[in-house]
Amino acid sequence: MRDDEDAVSTLVAPLISGNCPVTVLADRGFGTVQFFRFLDGFGWDWVIRGKGNIFVRGKNAWRPICLLAKGPPLPWDDLGDDGQKAAEGSYAGRLVIYADKVQPDPWFLLVSPG
Repeated sequence: MRDDEDAVSTLVAPLISGNCPVTVLADRGFGTVQFFRFLDGFGWDWVIRGKGNIFVRGKNAWRPICLLAKGPPLPWDDLGDDGQKAAEGSYAGRLVIYADKVQPDPWFLLVSPG
């Protein structure tokens, strides 16, 4: 499936005017470091819903984002330094968590760094 997604993006990219901003919206099946970097190669922004098993870097440890949605909001300082990569396969981006008491599962929106 990933090859098909890359092929479609490669076909569409030349059809978009260079001065037309592009933001790709996608569901959690697209939330991979490989796909983030692929979209970055076109200079496109993106917002992709992530899975709860994704980890973010804290000051002293990595934490699964599902735990961040269950507790009180954490200040940005506690989440770590913007742009720091932990290891091969990590990606520095932005994260938005939407959680309320009505919805059973929080939404984790992974957002391009630009």
